Amino acid sequence: MVSIHGQVTDKTSEGVWVSFESPARFCEGCHCAALFAPGHRATRENIWLPGGRLPGDGRTDEDIVLSISSADNVQLVAHSIGLPLVGFVAGALVSHLLGASEFLEVLGSLAGMSLGIFYCKELSLNKFKIDRG
Repeated sequence: MVSIHGQVTDKTSEGVWVSFESPARFCEGCHCAALFAPGHRATRENIWLPGGRLPGDGRTDEDIVLSISSADNVQLVAHSIGLPLVGFVAGALVSHLLGASEFLEVLGSLAGMSLGIFYCKELSLNKFKIDRG
């Protein structure tokens, strides 16, 4: 399970703004890069969350933990990276098998990647677990 910790910064009638530390602190590769690359520092990201999903009353300075299961994380990666990549390769391969010129092979790969991006599924916010920190 992947989790990030944040803090409520602002409350509206429909939800709250939560400030999360960027994943550089939580990702080992980014964390190591931050040790050796002074320009690679953790930053804060603001995310809006609907009020109905919050475990508490969403008061300012309340700690929030946003987590996603490993299976849903793999699904997210497969849809956002895998489908465009497969479309890119399939478009180039089909163009090549049809005997198209190199220019048309490039256009075929770009068309395949575009279809892959178009058919990406959005991951619903329901997949994320929101708890008190």
